[in-house]
Amino acid sequence: MLILLPHTTIPRLAGWDSAMGLDEELSSSVTEFYGSRVWKHIHEKRSHQELTAAETRELYTELFRYRLENVLGYNRTLTIEMGNERGVPVYVLVFATDHDAGVRIMSSVFEQARKQAAEYRAEITERREREELTKAGIRPLFELPNETPRHFETTHTEGSPSIPDWLMEHIISDI
Repeated sequence: MLILLPHTTIPRLAGWDSAMGLDEELSSSVTEFYGSRVWKHIHEKRSHQELTAAETRELYTELFRYRLENVLGYNRTLTIEMGNERGVPVYVLVFATDHDAGVRIMSSVFEQARKQAAEYRAEITERREREELTKAGIRPLFELPNETPRHFETTHTEGSPSIPDWLMEHIISDI
């Protein structure tokens, strides 16, 4: 099973407003998606600035992986977090499988996607830098150096989801 997890938009999907909190009617759709209200504990810590945006995205993803493996019974989950052309996170692809062949195939696919995305962003960055120099009327004497492609995607192919103790307490009490 391959799922697109919009981990960066969960607060918006839940109708979060910094002045008014969560819209309960809208947040019920996120609860239905997760099959649990546990995600709200992550959101609460983020709204009190106890978690960074990156930590929050990671926990939303890990909670989803945990539920796929421990509630739905999949043997393995793999993820790749994809960013836009500037490397800003957009979504996570989550792959759940019960077969070793699926793990081998999707691990390879995710690794290739990560490399291609990094190369694509490096090309765009270089092109933009050249365009800015051209607009400014500057012609470089030498070509811009090729940088190692910058990438940000994270790929989880090893181990079980990592859930901190404070969140695990809520998961256990939710069962």
